[in-house]
Amino acid sequence: MHKIVIFSILLLCVLGLPAQNFSLTGQVVNAQTSTYLVGCSVHNVTRQMGTVTNEEGRFKISVERGDLIQFTYLGMGVREQYVIDDQEWMIEMNYQTRRMKPVTIKAEVAAKKSVLYNKKYDPNKRGYQEPVRRSAKEYMNQTSPKFENGGLVMSPISFLYYSNKKVKRRLNALVDMNKLDASNLKYTLDFIALVTKVEDLTELKDIKAYCYFPHDEVLNATYYELGIKLQDCYLDYLEDKKTLPATDSIPKDGF
Repeated sequence: MHKIVIFSILLLCVLGLPAQNFSLTGQVVNAQTSTYLVGCSVHNVTRQMGTVTNEEGRFKISVERGDLIQFTYLGMGVREQYVIDDQEWMIEMNYQTRRMKPVTIKAEVAAKKSVLYNKKYDPNKRGYQEPVRRSAKEYMNQTSPKFENGGLVMSPISFLYYSNKKVKRRLNALVDMNKLDASNLKYTLDFIALVTKVEDLTELKDIKAYCYFPHDEVLNATYYELGIKLQDCYLDYLEDKKTLPATDSIPKDGF
């Protein structure tokens, strides 16, 4: 009984002593190559603090007896060790490997999955379906207002969406593109050749560039009115062509 009392008093004295902090030093190396591990993470799990190893794989960290120290390095297994005394540590770390289940690939099994081997192959029954690919023109037609009979057609919801200023600019650009396409379809090189009796393709392009008319003017005019305007402009084109040297080009209005 006397021994038990003495042991209890000594235990209480030991537990009542304040914990002593000290610096733990050591070195971390690669177990396979015996080289230093630079930048290895050294973490005191108990006190939630850490450091990294230097160019020689050495580290220094503040600890108490009983603390759990964790070592981690990319591609290597985690090492954990408890602090018992203040002796220097030598930590060896190994690469982390995982065992894979054995896989056997038979040529016959792989061949049966081939389209050439399986004559009853049905592409509609395959598990993976390729996404529908749309061109930029198709996407524009799908998400933009429709132009029918030279006018703009949109639903009330689309009208509210396009009331935004930024979207209005985009809508105006679409309207201009639509006018440009319609104008080019009406004011063609064939029409110019029919009025001017010119057959050379290069000269027809020069005439069209010289006799440039706004898109609204082309669309609102009849073919007869457009032909009269083109005749007057073509006469000016011929006069300017006479006054310029052969090497110079005729000035182009609107470009």
